[in-house]
Amino acid sequence: MSLTKNLVKTAFFLAGVAGLGVGLRQSLNSNLFLLQRVEVRTHRSNPPVNTQTILHLASVPVGKVSLFAVQLKDIEKRILTLDWVRDVRIERNLPHTLLMTVNFREPVAIVQLPKGILAYTDNEGTIFGRIHLNEIPDLPFLAGMSSDRRERILNALRVVRHWDNSLLNPLSNLSTIHWDTEKGYRVLASYDLSKNNPVRTMIDLGHEIDETLDEKLQRLLEVFHYLSGKSIAARQIWVDAGRKVVVKTAHGS
Repeated sequence: MSLTKNLVKTAFFLAGVAGLGVGLRQSLNSNLFLLQRVEVRTHRSNPPVNTQTILHLASVPVGKVSLFAVQLKDIEKRILTLDWVRDVRIERNLPHTLLMTVNFREPVAIVQLPKGILAYTDNEGTIFGRIHLNEIPDLPFLAGMSSDRRERILNALRVVRHWDNSLLNPLSNLSTIHWDTEKGYRVLASYDLSKNNPVRTMIDLGHEIDETLDEKLQRLLEVFHYLSGKSIAARQIWVDAGRKVVVKTAHGS
């Protein structure tokens, strides 16, 4: 008798669970959770990719499916095909909204690609976007890095970061880093001879950007202080000759 009662209770329990599952599935696929709105958020007031472009690429079937039937991974993959997009977080916001938070890459330099194409790079050396010649932003310019491009770009970006974080930053302006097969990394920078009278000079850093970089920049800082204080225009500076700095002025060495 006890066994029969337990079997009956178990049967009722399983039936209840099955009924609950059916009811839940019906609720999730009913108009109660019909996808009615897609919201795109970014952390920029003027994003490089507009909302309509993101929505078009996401291709979310608004008004046609339940919020729970939307395949979030597929939408994420489509949005990540935009090279400006670093990452995207997609969330279901009950009862009717899909929320997409898009984070864009931050350009830190301009890279010259083969055939003269100009693009951005971020701190990770990722190349993205395209730049028109009539709207070039005020960023360091990286040239001659098409071979072994990523490693050389990362090295050049390291120079930019160390330069910006050193006392060279307020004293001089780094405009270009060029890779030369024979001479290595060459920096085109300017410093003031006197107030509002800048002079540009080429600086050879050598083939390796290693742990001696900060020492080289410190020696360069001392040279800039001297040249600026004496109003001497330097045509070229070598800081890759050991602990010695060689300066070629407009009138000789």
